[in-house]
Amino acid sequence: MLKRLLSRHQAARFVVASLIGACGVLCFAPFGLFWLAPLVWLGLFALLREAGSPRQAALTGLAFGLGFFLCGVSWVYVSLSVFGGMPWWLAGIAAFLFCAVMALFPMLAGGLFKRWQPAAWWQQALFFAALIAAADWLRSWIFTGFPWLAVGYSQAPPSPLAGFAPLLGVHGLSLLVALAGALLLRWRVGLAFVAASTAIGYGLLQVAWTSPVGARSASR
Repeated sequence: MLKRLLSRHQAARFVVASLIGACGVLCFAPFGLFWLAPLVWLGLFALLREAGSPRQAALTGLAFGLGFFLCGVSWVYVSLSVFGGMPWWLAGIAAFLFCAVMALFPMLAGGLFKRWQPAAWWQQALFFAALIAAADWLRSWIFTGFPWLAVGYSQAPPSPLAGFAPLLGVHGLSLLVALAGALLLRWRVGLAFVAASTAIGYGLLQVAWTSPVGARSASR
């Protein structure tokens, strides 16, 4: 009986993780709910902290990744079936396997987080954010790379955090968003961090980081 209840609890955890991952797609275009991103990563962070073992945390990351990529790269199925002429059932299998491979990256991040989870919650938040950014970076180049749905891309304008992009790049933004989400576990600290990041980001948006070549030539 206990084993059955534990199994049901784990299944519920994985369902919740996949639903949170699916919600993560709403942070990107065309939905553009950039403000939702910290809450999505807070959800994953909370689930990983409560995981009972590195294996459970890895499977939680896998479930999150499946929800995230199955909803976020559905165009792969369309490309294979409609434009590639592949039978619908074979295109569905291929698209699912592709998403499963992409889900290995959050799975790796989840397993590593639990394997070396620090004691203090703020250290956990930093470690989690670093792993998420590293997973995005690794996914951007390994096996020729697939940077689609990198966390930092969720903060394209009109997000005020877009102001950090010239300084941090997309993977630095991934770290910033994941850290903001993890810090929300202590809501006062998290809200202060989000408010400060928003204010600084808005200020950075006012900086003219580049200038047109023609205007530069004319000024000379």
